[in-house]
Amino acid sequence: MQTSRSKPCPCPSFKLREVASMYFTMIAVFLVILVVALQGSAPRGSDFPYKVPLDPQGLLELSWNVSYPEQVVNFQLLLRDLRFGLLFGMSDRGEFENADLAVLWSDGHNSYFGDAWSDAKGQLHMDSQQDYQLLGARRAPEGLYLLFRRAFSTCDPKDYLIEDGTVHLIYGILEKPVHSLHAINISAIYRGLQRVQLLKPNITVPELPSDMKTMEITAPNIVIPSQETTYWCYMTELPADFPKHHIIMRTQNQKFLSRRWQGRHDSSGIRLYYTATLRRYDAGIMELGLVYTPVMAIPPGEDAFILTGYCTDKCTQLVSAHPLCPSFTSEKRGCKWFFPGPRQQ
Repeated sequence: MQTSRSKPCPCPSFKLREVASMYFTMIAVFLVILVVALQGSAPRGSDFPYKVPLDPQGLLELSWNVSYPEQVVNFQLLLRDLRFGLLFGMSDRGEFENADLAVLWSDGHNSYFGDAWSDAKGQLHMDSQQDYQLLGARRAPEGLYLLFRRAFSTCDPKDYLIEDGTVHLIYGILEKPVHSLHAINISAIYRGLQRVQLLKPNITVPELPSDMKTMEITAPNIVIPSQETTYWCYMTELPADFPKHHIIMRTQNQKFLSRRWQGRHDSSGIRLYYTATLRRYDAGIMELGLVYTPVMAIPPGEDAFILTGYCTDKCTQLVSAHPLCPSFTSEKRGCKWFFPGPRQQ
């Protein structure tokens, strides 16, 4: 598990009695919230700009925002069909062992919420330091909104350290009441994994043009194989009379990302945002180096390193009319050269 051991930080020291008192006070507050089941409109989408479905059935939907001044992530979890609770958390590789979890469970009469962790055998334990801070719950026509937050770094050796890059989010749905946290059998519950980038860049999203359109390209209902990693190549043709457009951006919808989904049918894909308003210049790409090989590695201590690649005659004919401009990007598998196309009148 990722921990914050490598980063010293000033954390208050609490006695066990104080921790227990704070925990049960938090439970009492949450019980009141659930019993009252506050009616009202759902939180504004602009409050949580990032959103992703957690499960393929769409029962769980996660939204979040990031506060860099406070160094916290604020979560909003929509439960469309709340049964007897859920598990939500993070782990290094998406496993439920050695995971950092927020758990909501019910014994059929009362509901409880707390910060927990799992050991190497998948057994759940209540964390002595409660770092998933419950902010509230709100009942809406579409389901129950659960609001909570987590600091990037908590100084707790049982907690996951939220950093830049991909975070493996895990979830589990409790379909039967349980009398205690320790009674939850992780291997027997409906569970899954979703990968996201929690710490989004703190940049302003530009306004999209009014003539923007979207296009979705999805896999043709493929069956997920049993091997751990699969590269599935799929090509689709544009309509014959489709004119030239400029792609503004793309988003990716990955529904199934774990070996646990083997045998299921998948129609994940990408959504393209494009416009008929073309940019002043076109750009083309020529790549050198297409495979991962030691030959592509620059030896240590070298003053200079020359890598030579050869194009086929057909490839050369396509680019020979355009003088190459200096490279301004690169890849692990090789280099890219960009060349300008004709100006748009």
